[in-house]
Amino acid sequence: MAKDVSCPQRVAQVPDDEVTPRYGGLAGTVKRSRQKMPTDPYLRFDSEEDASRVIVQRCMDSLLKAAVMGSEEQNAAVSRIMETLRYRRRMRRLGYAAGIAWLLAAGIVMLTWHYRPPVELRGHRVSVKVLRGELIRPDQQRIGQGDYRIPLAERLKTREKPAEIRLRDGTLIRIGAWSTLVPIAPGGKIWYLYEGKINVAATHQDPNDPLYFETPHCRAAVIGTKFTLDVSECRALLTVDEGIVKIHHENEEAAIFAGYGVETGPGIPLRIHRTGKKQTGEILWYQNLPIYEARLSNMSVEGTLTGFRRHLPRLAELDVGIVSLLPVMEHGQKQPARRAFTSRNSVHWPIAKKDWVPLRDGLFGIRNYRRIDPRYGTAQQFRDLVKAIHEQNMYIILDVSLAHTSWDADLLRKHPEFYVHEKDGSIRASVPWLSVARLDYRRRGLWNYMAETLTMWLQEFDVDGFAMTNADRVPLDFWNWLIPRLRQQKPRLILIAQGLEQDYAGLFDMCMDTRFARRVLQHHPVEWLRNPMQMIRKTPSRNMLPQRFVRYISNRDLHVVKTEPSGAHGGNYGQWLESLLQGPYGKNKCRQLFLLTTLLPDTHPLIWNGQEIGLYTRTNGPIPWNYQQEDFLFYRRLFQAYRKTPALYLGKVEFIDSGNSDVVFIRRKAEHSVALAVFNGCDREQTVSLPAAAHGWRDVLQSPTVFVSDECKLAPWEGKLFVQ
Repeated sequence: MAKDVSCPQRVAQVPDDEVTPRYGGLAGTVKRSRQKMPTDPYLRFDSEEDASRVIVQRCMDSLLKAAVMGSEEQNAAVSRIMETLRYRRRMRRLGYAAGIAWLLAAGIVMLTWHYRPPVELRGHRVSVKVLRGELIRPDQQRIGQGDYRIPLAERLKTREKPAEIRLRDGTLIRIGAWSTLVPIAPGGKIWYLYEGKINVAATHQDPNDPLYFETPHCRAAVIGTKFTLDVSECRALLTVDEGIVKIHHENEEAAIFAGYGVETGPGIPLRIHRTGKKQTGEILWYQNLPIYEARLSNMSVEGTLTGFRRHLPRLAELDVGIVSLLPVMEHGQKQPARRAFTSRNSVHWPIAKKDWVPLRDGLFGIRNYRRIDPRYGTAQQFRDLVKAIHEQNMYIILDVSLAHTSWDADLLRKHPEFYVHEKDGSIRASVPWLSVARLDYRRRGLWNYMAETLTMWLQEFDVDGFAMTNADRVPLDFWNWLIPRLRQQKPRLILIAQGLEQDYAGLFDMCMDTRFARRVLQHHPVEWLRNPMQMIRKTPSRNMLPQRFVRYISNRDLHVVKTEPSGAHGGNYGQWLESLLQGPYGKNKCRQLFLLTTLLPDTHPLIWNGQEIGLYTRTNGPIPWNYQQEDFLFYRRLFQAYRKTPALYLGKVEFIDSGNSDVVFIRRKAEHSVALAVFNGCDREQTVSLPAAAHGWRDVLQSPTVFVSDECKLAPWEGKLFVQ
């Protein structure tokens, strides 16, 4: 199409005399009057067809002028040319018409095929009972309430009002407005949803003969499930409220559990997400289980699996529910020297021997994802540890990072194509950590490798889940693909995500609340104790899933004392960590800080190894376990109350005005359960009057248990917890 250009036209003066034009050698003269003629016109066309028509007409006019001025032979030649042009123009118009007719026919065929029932079975009928609303049959006959026998492959439509039907096995199907549903198998075992929305409460329980719901985009197998299916021309959306739905799409299949949904469409892979829907009154089985995070080298002098096993009775006494071990896979031993890196923080592979240096701390630089580090023990010793943890009624999860490996990793040696490469062929480091190489999840082979690896840990070692460090450095599409496959192997699976930039909350059970830890606790712990309401306003918005966040005051990254820069291991997060232990009442501040954090909404508490004995300083060696009984008793009593009191992990949080700026009341309420916490945020002792409703409650942090009266004495920076 010619461009629509607005420019001034150049005009030439033509003299009023006879000129001899040159039309391909044609002789003749044309008398022209004095006029202004554009020598460089600018044309405007609305379409290519208009442009072609104008150009052809111009050519015909020029030839006509030449014919007027030429001989008879030239006139005959020009006439033949004109006839040819006219013939071609007619043929082009016929071609346009034929093309349009062909497209219309193809569209009709495609639409007919799209709306053709996938199975044409005549002579069979399906028994249904219409409970409310009405259905429209193909002959426009209306079906109201009552029992009917519907022929197979007959479309049942709704209009502006929804309808509800019951199948012979008791399954309820609520059909939304403007929906089309078709039975396509005897007994009503297969239904086809062309368009619209259905809500199904299936009672069919035979796993060998499930109930199927098909759409133009996917097929769902249902066994005693409550779910919703919404279909349009471009996608199908399925959400599960109860039970499990197995969904098939092209070459993919997945099991969708309650609280999850899946979206798919033509050429689109399965996209699984968390919906947050759960059954009324449902309590997640892991919801009241405190987490104990440990590093094997800290737990014993030998720093082995056997050394950690000796602590299990003490952890059971502490009432820990989940043990989270930092990586036990084989760690890397070396890394490239700084001189080996290019200006883009990449390294040419293979690395020369002279450019290798020892790796300082290879905890998250995994050398082999499928092997226990020999420094910790053997595979059998790890199996024995897992079995012992289960015997103590605890669960075990492994911390692992799937975003990068060490530079001496077996995976890099065997599959260098699984790593991110620069244009010059060098392999990129996982910036800002130069000690590890960045994995490239654009490679589907890497997806299969990681799925097989994690499945091995679930099947061969019977671990209960994973804490995924740097989950935000792995594409969301990979988690959408991986997690349903892991849950097929172990339905009671615990998955925790840790990342700074983004919470992959749609698929994981819990997320490490690193934003809260770094923005509030790391830089403002004293202000948090004095004015928790103000600090809650600084907490990032949590209008996302899951509604469980792992919160802590000390873990492998964050400590409550000033020992070293928090960026010492590669990242520079700004400030040094403020000490709460400096000055008097330091232990009280730390305990109160943990109690206050535990009472936040949607909190899952975690403690770091050594915290239960009052050790808040960073240590990379073995912990001296000659601990004071006071700290251990505090955490044990708190965890016992947490596991037994639903208000502490389910209830809503309320702040109560105490009338004293140094005293804070926090109440958590759940069905048949109430808890009240009171905090003293100053250096002097306080005597406070408790709300009338708290009279007769138990002080769960005292031993023996004391029933409170009207007043309560609080030591400097002390917190108390009362339950009904």
